[in-house]
Amino acid sequence: MDEKALTALFSLFDEVSDGVCLADARGRVVYMNPAAMALLEVAGPQASLENICDALCRHMKDMPGQGCPLKEAVWSSRAVTYVSRHGPRSAYSWRDDRVEKSERWKDLRVRCLRTRLPGEAGGEELHVVLVEDATAEMELRRHRADWRSMIAHDLRSPLTSIYASLRLLMELHPEGAAASDDSAKLVDVSYRSCRRMVELLDLYLDVARFDADAMPAHLEDVELSGVVAEQAEEQAALARERRVTVVQAVPEGTVARADRQLLKRVVENLLNNAIKYNVSGGRVELGASSRDGEAVLSCRDTGRGIEAQDLPFIFDRFYQAEARRAGRIQGNGLGLTFCKEAAALMGGSISVESRPGEGTTFEVVLKAAAKP
Repeated sequence: MDEKALTALFSLFDEVSDGVCLADARGRVVYMNPAAMALLEVAGPQASLENICDALCRHMKDMPGQGCPLKEAVWSSRAVTYVSRHGPRSAYSWRDDRVEKSERWKDLRVRCLRTRLPGEAGGEELHVVLVEDATAEMELRRHRADWRSMIAHDLRSPLTSIYASLRLLMELHPEGAAASDDSAKLVDVSYRSCRRMVELLDLYLDVARFDADAMPAHLEDVELSGVVAEQAEEQAALARERRVTVVQAVPEGTVARADRQLLKRVVENLLNNAIKYNVSGGRVELGASSRDGEAVLSCRDTGRGIEAQDLPFIFDRFYQAEARRAGRIQGNGLGLTFCKEAAALMGGSISVESRPGEGTTFEVVLKAAAKP
């Protein structure tokens, strides 16, 4: 591209409201439009001397990954996008007869693309960096998340009181009354519905804690057979109601390094889903094994399975909502999101395999207990 064409291109970028930067293969800035200078707080005369990677990444908070794929010699990636906080910038204000200092961040959405200028042998490598101010968008998201958590907290308190009262009423009824007394049946239905609402609220709040990095985890050696047996017993009534057989194939001595309470809830969610969304007369098999320093826990069912188009996104709460509206997925999606986040917090992972009409298998991989 000749100098005249570049000049015309740069004059066009000068009028764009989002930041536009052009750099060579080493990241040295060739051009930076006024919007980019303002967003990155770069002085105009020094722009040509700046390395765009230093101007951006050096001041970004919580950068994903260990390195930029665009710096690799092999063209494994042509583009990368991330949103992160840029700064901080110190701000001072006068409040209550004293000066207060605060750190102000700016949320930026950055998209870096790698291309080549026309010419012989592919031409010179060029990096195009687009910078967008996403501060208002991210602030709105944070306010929405805070608002939802506040509502969930406020709802949980009265629901817990109702739940406790209904449970007390059930205990006051004589044995067998639920089969003949209409009021006892209503209490039983209300009790179950209220318990489900409390569980959903707790699940939502826990997922919010994962998002805020506020979920505690105490890792210890956990015998998998005990955890599986406990959850199978707790959900035996649901299995009988749905006519689903639960089989435990967990050898004693299979020990994982995990948080006991988090692991219990992972098994609870997987088993509950496997029972609820199974076919009448179906089967659920809970298994475990040890391999290469890992403890593997599996939950296999004979349900209707998951469509191939939904399988890669099954742990994504937002995709779950969309697929549920389309009738392809049942449930609220938060349970699997919880399982994924809990497994990661314990240093493990969770995966899924499924075939429509044949069933689904979830596999949780955790570190095995250290040998004495």
